[in-house]
Amino acid sequence: MADTTISVRVDEDIKRKFEDFCADVGINMSIAVNMFIRASLKDMKIPFPIESPRPPYGFALLSEMRSGAKAPERLNADIMNTAQIREKLNEGLSDAENKRVRPAREAFAQFRKGCSDEILRRYNF
Repeated sequence: MADTTISVRVDEDIKRKFEDFCADVGINMSIAVNMFIRASLKDMKIPFPIESPRPPYGFALLSEMRSGAKAPERLNADIMNTAQIREKLNEGLSDAENKRVRPAREAFAQFRKGCSDEILRRYNF
């Protein structure tokens, strides 16, 4: 199947924020749009909540939490090729489609364990 290009007009600030969001979750804008289109066509609706792993406190907190931290090699997009990234994204989509997920409360509890007490207090986690 041949690729084609879609042009979408968005506010410059919105585009920048979306690029940042995509980087946060380890994908680029093209992959995000393709995921959205495929999932929408599969279910004929917007089939998933669109959320950021970034807390609503901004870049400062995210930088503090990430300082010195590296993703495990099996999930580090900095050292993965495109095929490996797509494979992980497809695994995640399959997990969601097959209800192999865990409650947000449990995921956030694990997230909190990785943060220092100072950060948790400062941002009311």
